Amino acid sequence: MQQCLSEDAEASPLHGLRLKLERKADLKNGCCANFAIVHAGKGDAADLRCAGCGSHRGRLPKEAANWLLAVLMHFSTAKTDVHVIRDTPATSARGGTGQSQARDRGKRK
Repeated sequence: MQQCLSEDAEASPLHGLRLKLERKADLKNGCCANFAIVHAGKGDAADLRCAGCGSHRGRLPKEAANWLLAVLMHFSTAKTDVHVIRDTPATSARGGTGQSQARDRGKRK
């Protein structure tokens, strides 16, 4: 499933994919509307370029690239969707992300 983006950038399923950047760095020092387009980078990396002005917004993490490739393999129409990239959530002392606690907060008996 691993595909080198730089071998044939136009042929990669990730090339041209639109991403909404919601990483901490993007929320602090955003660019235009924090939308990025995936472009070929050096080696196996995929560059993120601002959809508005084309400035470099970082690299697509390998884990995110692999996940997006898996999604596109099963749902080809997801190529036209905007996908959100966030930082990995911190885990709590109990090993969770805290998301389930917030979700279940309204279900108290």
